[in-house]
Amino acid sequence: MGLRFIPFFHESTHIGDELIISKIRDSIPVSRINVSYETFELAFIINDAFGQKVKNHSARLGAKFLWNPQKGYYTADSLEISKSIEIPSSSRWIEPYLQYQYQNPDSWLSNNKMMFIFSQDFYLRVRYGYGSYFTNESEEVVFREIGEAYQLCSTTMLGWKFYNYKKELSNSGVFFKIYIGLNPHGQFRNIPKYPWVGLNWVYDI
Repeated sequence: MGLRFIPFFHESTHIGDELIISKIRDSIPVSRINVSYETFELAFIINDAFGQKVKNHSARLGAKFLWNPQKGYYTADSLEISKSIEIPSSSRWIEPYLQYQYQNPDSWLSNNKMMFIFSQDFYLRVRYGYGSYFTNESEEVVFREIGEAYQLCSTTMLGWKFYNYKKELSNSGVFFKIYIGLNPHGQFRNIPKYPWVGLNWVYDI
């Protein structure tokens, strides 16, 4: 068993500003937030393979904590919000997670060039709690109320880590990724349903 500690992580993003500009152009009330926060991460690690080419099951149980819970995940400027919209401060400040990983160099999915790896992550992410106006299918401008809440998010990855010339595990791999959960990007993090599938090239530093 081990302990993982990441003392500082900062996110500051303007993803979503393009939508605000579009709403202003179309005379739709806007609610722009400034996503900016700092966290630290603490986790317990069980049976980590530490980069070895062995059959192994491992798990990680941890959480990300806001350094400044009073500030929350975002701030709002009254000059960037229409008077008809109220932007409450975020009250949640912990995002717990559980991760599981399985690897097997002797699997029928492995060969002499790469090892098969499967991982499954579950996160309780904070869905930002602020509503917004949007145009529905009837071209009517309507308001959608969204409250802050925890939402279970799932990430599934399966793929391969490549071997180097010494037949040891290298830093690179390719994985299929399936995500089901809220939109994790910037001001869109109040959108509860954002599933996607992708192909990832991974390089560990």
